[in-house]
Amino acid sequence: MNLRVVAPKAWGALVIGLLALVVRLSSLSTVSLNGKVTSCSYTDFAGIGLGGLSVLLALVAGWEVATGLRTDARKAPTLAVMAVACLLGVVGVMKGLGMIWSPCTG
Repeated sequence: MNLRVVAPKAWGALVIGLLALVVRLSSLSTVSLNGKVTSCSYTDFAGIGLGGLSVLLALVAGWEVATGLRTDARKAPTLAVMAVACLLGVVGVMKGLGMIWSPCTG
């Protein structure tokens, strides 16, 4: 498969989605009573921002290719890269909201 047939925005979305999983700019707040944690709050702002940007950019790239606005890129490879980028973006947002991979979840 020739990788040049994929829209550049899809590649950008994939890179940003990977960054959403690696880069961390977080806030952690815990409350403990008698040495036992009673409340825990975690937010990763980089995960939320980069993950959301990855999903948005991937959807724009897919829309451009699906509607024919971009004629230099092929549909199937671009949509495959777009799907992976969307998945990484959603995982990044979930990580940012503390749903997965959070110090508070276990």
